[in-house]
Amino acid sequence: MEYILKNTSTTEKTMMNKCFLKTNFGRIYVNSHIKDYELLSPNELRIGTTIVNLPQQAMYNKITYIHSELRDFNVGVLRRYFETSDNFLEELINENINCPFENIPFLNDIDLSDTDKHSLLKPVYHRYISTKRNNPLYLQNILKKLIERKNIISDAIYYDKMVLYDVPCIIENSKLRILDRFKIDISEYAKIGGRYFSDKFSCISLGVSKFDRVEIIFEEINRNIKSDNILYEKQIREIIFIKS
Repeated sequence: MEYILKNTSTTEKTMMNKCFLKTNFGRIYVNSHIKDYELLSPNELRIGTTIVNLPQQAMYNKITYIHSELRDFNVGVLRRYFETSDNFLEELINENINCPFENIPFLNDIDLSDTDKHSLLKPVYHRYISTKRNNPLYLQNILKKLIERKNIISDAIYYDKMVLYDVPCIIENSKLRILDRFKIDISEYAKIGGRYFSDKFSCISLGVSKFDRVEIIFEEINRNIKSDNILYEKQIREIIFIKS
């Protein structure tokens, strides 16, 4: 994953060998061949019976990670999240909801975990409330578009991006959880002594507990290449993870 730091002069420094990699941004990776390890604290890593002292994490104002190698990922699972989000917004408008998010009567009927509801649906709710307050007539235009899309027999994704907020940074087996049904591999090959090491390194930490904002950016599918995403007409161009 690429990274971008904003409003700081801090540069990423790396401590590494053939067993592990740690940067002062808090990124920690372990050689994928090593199975017996445990992150005891942000500054202590156990590999077998050896305790490795890791460098302190630097302070920074804002960091952005960019993952741009997901064009082959089947976006069908994300289409279902879009459907859930659209249905949620449609019901908000039809029911003229005007209560706190947690008190929405039909919230418990939605087949998502509380974490996914908070990341995916709460932002939709806040945009709905803002529009209702500032331009209530426009909600009917939104409702009309939602109904028109439901009546189209197509699996195409109509959106250019999906935006999530307050996404916990949960990593298991080097896979970063973005939504319950959407996890991506963030393993990397390490560059040691000017050359890439042949083994993959599994990520066990990115140095943050949550991302304030995650943007999943889509692009039109390349129809000249065989892909499972032809059906959806979109593929993932990149995912941007922002920690303020």
